[in-house]
Amino acid sequence: MKLDDNTIGLIEEEIKGCFDFFWNESNAVEGEIGYGMTADVAGRPICSLAAVGFSFPAYVIGVERGYITFEQGYERVLKTLKTLKKVDSFKGFYVHFIEQKTLKNVKFKEYSTIDTAILLMGAITAGEFFGSEVKALVNEMVNAVDWEFFVTERKDRKIFKMAYSDVLWQENGGWCKSTWHEFAEQLMMYILYAGQPGSDKRLAQDLYFGFSRKVGSYKGENMVYCFGNALFVHQFTGCYFDFS
Repeated sequence: MKLDDNTIGLIEEEIKGCFDFFWNESNAVEGEIGYGMTADVAGRPICSLAAVGFSFPAYVIGVERGYITFEQGYERVLKTLKTLKKVDSFKGFYVHFIEQKTLKNVKFKEYSTIDTAILLMGAITAGEFFGSEVKALVNEMVNAVDWEFFVTERKDRKIFKMAYSDVLWQENGGWCKSTWHEFAEQLMMYILYAGQPGSDKRLAQDLYFGFSRKVGSYKGENMVYCFGNALFVHQFTGCYFDFS
């Protein structure tokens, strides 16, 4: 289908607007400890580590489309990765929210599997694009994650726990009661673990087939769905992997 000029212009405006959010809402103050950290909401001084993860491919797209130079993108990504070395982490997993300027934890220490996974997927994208020291730092991050620490069983199936916090869930040994036992936005986690050097390939396979799949249909087409079935559930991993 050929798109008319107005539609093409609208799409271009949307792409540029998305890039602008990540470029402008990330801390670019030189010398500040929180350099590169991305606001979870525009104008709000709270950073989500997932937002940082999404910023990395946005910078790649910015270079590809000529919004910024390769050098500008490389510098922003490299300095952001160096900032991440100072962010609170546990067994390679990062906290969910921090103050954008200071890197201090916000209210609690919740080490999140999905936020870490989104951060890693974006970082890997930047590492493959920019190479050099960026790729080396990304590889360090990817290999530092102890996925097996978050593995549990539910109905004789291996699944991932969702998050850990020795502040929030002391009565449960620090574990969030929620688990990744159904299809949702977590598909990237299985691929990240399976591709990690030294991972247990049998365990990786068991984890991938350990969560339940609910099958429904839309206009005659079968689909796997989850509770709420928000669009992002299908987009987050699909941004990085072609399952067609």
